[in-house]
Amino acid sequence: MIRGIRSPEDLGAGVLMIAVAGGFLFFAQDLHHGALAQMGPGYLPRYVAGMLAATGAVLALRGLRLDGQRLPPLRPRAIAMPILAVVVFGLMIEPLGLALASLAAVLTAAAGCRRDDWLRTTLVAVVLAAGACLLFVALLDMPLAVFPTVLQ
Repeated sequence: MIRGIRSPEDLGAGVLMIAVAGGFLFFAQDLHHGALAQMGPGYLPRYVAGMLAATGAVLALRGLRLDGQRLPPLRPRAIAMPILAVVVFGLMIEPLGLALASLAAVLTAAAGCRRDDWLRTTLVAVVLAAGACLLFVALLDMPLAVFPTVLQ
């Protein structure tokens, strides 16, 4: 362990949060900020990035001051599967609808986990897909197909 770093897990998480906040700020730099009374498209990303960076800084400082856990070994599958889940969702939402795309995304992301409790995972995926349909289609009235157009 590097001298002075007492909790590599907290330090790593804090640095990652600061890096993500920097990415938000970089990509939002061309957006108009506006004011509190009339927010522009860059208002929310900047403030969320600021809060994320502040939280990351506190966490990173905590990693230097308080004892904590070591970083777990890197598992590429645990990183790749949630990213693949976002891609799967994006490719499936138009042809298959929100319900099946959500279901497929959750199951794809769960494939990166070590546990083999597929019954519980499938139940969680069904509940999350139903919740997404309820939230986005019923409550927010977004024009999304819930099921494939063949089944409607």
